[in-house]
Amino acid sequence: MYWKRYYGGRVVSIPESMVAEGHCTSINKKDYKQVAPGKARMLGAEIDMNFDLRAVANRLGIAHLLEG
Repeated sequence: MYWKRYYGGRVVSIPESMVAEGHCTSINKKDYKQVAPGKARMLGAEIDMNFDLRAVANRLGIAHLLEG
C-alpha cells in the first residue's frame, strides 16, 4: 500500500470486496467517459457523467440518506 510503503503510515489492510461495491471509478467501467480526454482530470464532473448517485445509493441501501 502506498501510504505504508512511502510514508511509513499505520495501515490496516481490508479486502477490496469491502469497498468495491460502492467505489465509483473508471477502473473496470468500460464505457467510462472523461470530460477532456488527454487533459487534466475533472473528477467531480466525470463522476456526474458516469454514475447516477441515486442508483448507487439505492444499490447500497442508503438512498434514505440523500436529500429530496
